[in-house]
This record gives sequence, C-alpha cells and structure tokens, in this order.
Amino acid sequence: METQIAPMLAVSDGNAAINFYRKAFGAELLWELGEGEIVAGLSIGGAKLFLAHEAPAYGTRGPSVVGFTTVENRAVRGRPHRSAAARSGGRCEGA
Repeated sequence: METQIAPMLAVSDGNAAINFYRKAFGAELLWELGEGEIVAGLSIGGAKLFLAHEAPAYGTRGPSVVGFTTVENRAVRGRPHRSAAARSGGRCEGA
C-alpha cells in the first residue's frame, strides 16, 4: 500500500453521508466497517477520504454536536505499526 494522506469526516449519520457523497459527487464506497456507527473509506475521482459516524466514546464528534466542522487528517502508510509511530513521537490510538 502506498503512503496517503486522507481527511476523515465525522458525521452524525454515516449511512446518510455515504448516500449523499455517492449521489452528489459519484463517490465510490471502498470499504465499510460496523453497523449503525460506521467507518467507511470512499473515493471521489480517485481522491480517498474516510467517513466516520460520530462516536463520542472514541473522541469522534460530528458538527451538529460541537457546532463546527469536524475533520481529521490521517497519514496512512501500509499497515500502521505502533512501535515505529512511537519511536517517531507519534501516538497510536485504538486497536
């Protein structure tokens, strides 16, 4: 897998957002995890992005909850490796 930097959009309704991006921009659903509170990978014209249903327990909140746009930028290089990130001063969150 090549290195990529992609935005992660936090939304209040992941399924509705997927449908919106498909209809409005012709987005392709690359993958989807979960039911209800989903995380998904989309591609719009070859540009990849992540979409996450808000999950406050994991620090993911949508704009309707916090009152502003909620976007994170993710750097992905192959399979994430905790020790390499830690040696470089990064933090590894989640599983």
